[in-house]
Amino acid sequence: MRAWILVGVAGALLLAQGIYYAPRMVTWGDENAYVHLGGLAVRGEIRLFQDEMRGQRLPLPFYVLGVSQLVFGPSLVAARLTSLGFGVVALVLVAVLAGRLGGPHAGLLAAFFLATQGVLVAYFSTAVYHAMMATILLGGLTIILLARSAAGRALGVLVLSLMFVTKGSFWALHPGVTAWLVLSAATRRERLLLVGAGSLVPLAFFLSDPSHLKPLAYVPVLGRVVSPLGYTSVLPLVRNPPQDVGDQIGGVIRLVRTYEYWMVALALVAVVLGYRWLRDGRLPPTLSGRPFLAVVGVFVSAMLMQVVVYAKLKLLAALFPSFGALLAVILGVAFAAALDGVRSPGPRRLLLASLIVLWVLPMAIVRHPLLPDGPHAGARVVDDLKRSAAHMARLVPAGTPVFLYGYSLPLYLSGRSPYLRQIHDPNSLAAGGTPEIIRRNGLWGFDEIERWLVHEADYAVVQPAVLDAFRSTRPAPIGRIEALLALHFERVGRVDDYRWATYEVYRRRAVPDTRSGRSVTPAPSSAAPPIS
Repeated sequence: MRAWILVGVAGALLLAQGIYYAPRMVTWGDENAYVHLGGLAVRGEIRLFQDEMRGQRLPLPFYVLGVSQLVFGPSLVAARLTSLGFGVVALVLVAVLAGRLGGPHAGLLAAFFLATQGVLVAYFSTAVYHAMMATILLGGLTIILLARSAAGRALGVLVLSLMFVTKGSFWALHPGVTAWLVLSAATRRERLLLVGAGSLVPLAFFLSDPSHLKPLAYVPVLGRVVSPLGYTSVLPLVRNPPQDVGDQIGGVIRLVRTYEYWMVALALVAVVLGYRWLRDGRLPPTLSGRPFLAVVGVFVSAMLMQVVVYAKLKLLAALFPSFGALLAVILGVAFAAALDGVRSPGPRRLLLASLIVLWVLPMAIVRHPLLPDGPHAGARVVDDLKRSAAHMARLVPAGTPVFLYGYSLPLYLSGRSPYLRQIHDPNSLAAGGTPEIIRRNGLWGFDEIERWLVHEADYAVVQPAVLDAFRSTRPAPIGRIEALLALHFERVGRVDDYRWATYEVYRRRAVPDTRSGRSVTPAPSSAAPPIS
């Protein structure tokens, strides 16, 4: 009971940090998309795999975060706190899983390793998939390792299969765990039960709607199966710059630097346990048993999958929170074993003091890229966003068609919505591809630019910094956007209340009324912007 009270303290510590971070972190493209598109999806205004959507994002985070928008209205903080709730559940699962592997002390230590890792807590407090993914991964593994029956292990596999509708870069992890369990199963009935439980969610997803095949376009080999439907990976069409050796090395350094105190903890416990191994000729049973090695294997596999899928080591630090809680489990079990093997009072006190330092420092020194620093360190980002949204609402009438080149969150919070193809992120402007491929796979290009800016949009909202950032890979379409803005629109204001993103707002120029000879400014359209 005492251990669980202390786990509760760790949970409260994680929750307090998350509540502090949620209104203070700068938002970014992925979060914009999950909150904005999630809100539209739960209200039934869009389908997540219709032609206007790119299709590589899976549905569960959209719907879960979208529920917060349905309940509380357009709100970044509501979505972030929803995600944080999953983070609290993940902490409880960390304690349970580590306790199963190494005893109550291991569960307690693991809970504090997670609760005090400020960077991970901050990521759990963002409105994306990280906390959900961690909860699914920990939940499935915990059920599998605690289960005493075939039905229990099948339930764990079923929980793990939710990864199929959460994050595509983990798709291979679930079949791997299932295959391991099938090979270990004692009976044919258990093997069939495991395969059936593991197949239920993927089959239900793919068979429920033909458009759900769209994510397969991003999977090697399977992409060829869906290409006759017109689905293709848009990655070659958006021309992301390749990563050189320096970028890849920098990505590894960034991972170590971001989670530096966990890396120090790993090194410290390795030294202590290495000394014990040299002294006794063996490791503690908790570290050499199959359950612990299975968790280590899943952690290593999850990391290698991100490397293989993205081929960008610079992304590892940002992808790590989805599976990083497993490292808290590993550290908790390892330190519990190390403490059990240290009998002398002096070394034991030194190891405990080191643990406390390794918990305090990552809460005090949080190297999170979304936390403002320098002159902006005290900023409440959400307050700036609210002011930006209010300013946008004064400039852009409700219900008018809006062209956007930039990130959509201020528009969304103001109750305005651009064309659906423009919401995901500015990378949806195609740098190549045929009109049919562009139309079918959620991108937009010259045809859409002409239709929207020449004929349809009454207002245009543009981030100059985004134009400049993508100009090198899209010089022709961006040049055409600027030409049509100059020809058909007039600037009516600048929205710079959100200091990390400045927007220029344009209104369609008055057109001559040929019957009266006067100039007439088009009235805002009474219809909502086309989103489907």
